[in-house]
Amino acid sequence: MNNPKKQHYLSQCYLNGFTNSGRKLATLSLNDGRVFYAGPHNVGAETYFNSFKTADGMMSNVIESARSKFEADVAKAIRNVETLEKIEGDDRITILNLMSLFAVSNPFRREQHNNMIDFIAKRVLHIAASKVGYKVNGVLITEEHKKLFEEDKFKVEFSKSTHIYNEYFEFFETVLATMLNRKWTLVKAPNEQRFVTCDFPIALIWKNPEKYHTGPGFGCGDTQVFFTLSRKLALIGDFEGYDQVVHAEKDTVALINSNILCFAKKQVYAPHENISFWGTRNEILEGLKTYYETFHANNRELTVPEDLVV
Repeated sequence: MNNPKKQHYLSQCYLNGFTNSGRKLATLSLNDGRVFYAGPHNVGAETYFNSFKTADGMMSNVIESARSKFEADVAKAIRNVETLEKIEGDDRITILNLMSLFAVSNPFRREQHNNMIDFIAKRVLHIAASKVGYKVNGVLITEEHKKLFEEDKFKVEFSKSTHIYNEYFEFFETVLATMLNRKWTLVKAPNEQRFVTCDFPIALIWKNPEKYHTGPGFGCGDTQVFFTLSRKLALIGDFEGYDQVVHAEKDTVALINSNILCFAKKQVYAPHENISFWGTRNEILEGLKTYYETFHANNRELTVPEDLVV
């Protein structure tokens, strides 16, 4: 069976909604501030991201195949929401599934989980290494073990198959349940304004961040989820309030873009370079390069005005 090497964690049918008339994305690299134009097929992907080896050593493409079928429904749902300017029924369910998938199946989330298991495992192994001459879980600890642990020249990681199992059979349904319980505001940008997206497009934030000292979870109250559906539409999810449609002004577009930009890891995608966002002095700035120079080049934290409420 066909198993493409390049596999997308950001669906091409989703990225298509942010392209310009030439079907290209203005892409900002956060590594060096370079802006280049690329097709959706060339970004948001990794080698065999959705594939894993089975017990007989064969590469399985069951996840990649299932995602391809699902993405046909996604493309239709996005078109319907753009045409009707409302999100309901099967289209709503499909898009919330997409958002939940983006939230849990992402290379940066995998890196986060690898770092977590590496930290915990090394703490446990460090304790075991202090017991030279004793057995720990049936293993006799030797001086060689102690030296290996002290030199710290190894990394503990989940296997690809474990990541995929966790994403699709542990995390996904949990996140989806919280998405279904939120009320959703569909935000339409004015004609001259455009929304952006990025390589981690689900922005989960505290509504009152000054009250909290840890990061929010998808099931936490007092949180909002921001998601740009296309260059013209965005979604804001809240456990309170009601479903509604809002025709936004420039300041709201800049607010939503700022929240999305906060979660970008390596790349930002937009139809063109002149996107709007909030600067450091409660002013609206424009331009992908301006964003990079204002925040990433100077290692500043992007914030939005406290009195700006959607």
